[in-house]
Amino acid sequence: MTEDQTNRLNRRITAIRRSDVHLQCAARAARRFGDGFAIIILPAYLSQLGFGPFQIGLVASATPLGMATVTLAIGFLAACKDLSF
Repeated sequence: MTEDQTNRLNRRITAIRRSDVHLQCAARAARRFGDGFAIIILPAYLSQLGFGPFQIGLVASATPLGMATVTLAIGFLAACKDLSF
């Protein structure tokens, strides 16, 4: 492999890594937007359905706990499959 070919390959690898970083940042931003949306809208929706404050509090507390559990599970599986960034 010539030096020019090596340089081209290194630039491609760098470009791929940059696109992965942008993709990961976009995925995190979308997830955080969804989390925030659910945390704000869910209690209002449950209130409109007639749920009481205690029931709304239970659901509003369980939602982030469920999201955290799923995030940990996906992180564990990604580490097992060597997919972590």
